[in-house]
Amino acid sequence: MKISGGKVIFEGYGRGHGVGMSQYGANAYAKSGWDYEKILKHYYSGTELKKLY
Repeated sequence: MKISGGKVIFEGYGRGHGVGMSQYGANAYAKSGWDYEKILKHYYSGTELKKLY
C-alpha cells in the first residue's frame, strides 16, 4: 500500500489464498454498480473505513 497524489494505492499479485476479497468477484460487483464501500463491507464485514490523511 502507498499514498500518492492524495490516493491510496494497493498493489497485489499471485493467485490468492482463498480468504478475503476476490478480485474477480469485486470487479463483477463494481461492474454491476456497487461502490467501493459496499464491496469492502461485503468482503470485510465488521470493519470500519477511516480516512488516514
